[in-house]
Amino acid sequence: MIEAIQLVLKNAKAGSMRACLHNGTPEYAAKAVGCGLYLLTIFNDVRLLASAAQQSITQTRKLIGEAPVTTEKTSNGY
Repeated sequence: MIEAIQLVLKNAKAGSMRACLHNGTPEYAAKAVGCGLYLLTIFNDVRLLASAAQQSITQTRKLIGEAPVTTEKTSNGY
């Protein structure tokens, strides 16, 4: 996959275009910037909304003195 991304980046630069990449984590996005990519996404809308909702629920439970609920991730990380 890295080789494919590098090939796209090389061809984009040769054509005076900017390459972009969808990323799943801030860490991967930072690596993409280091490789010369200009336009990045870090999460999609659904993941951002789900993350914000979970943070709100966790904070509320903390404020009212309830233990946070832990969730098990499936094998694919979701």
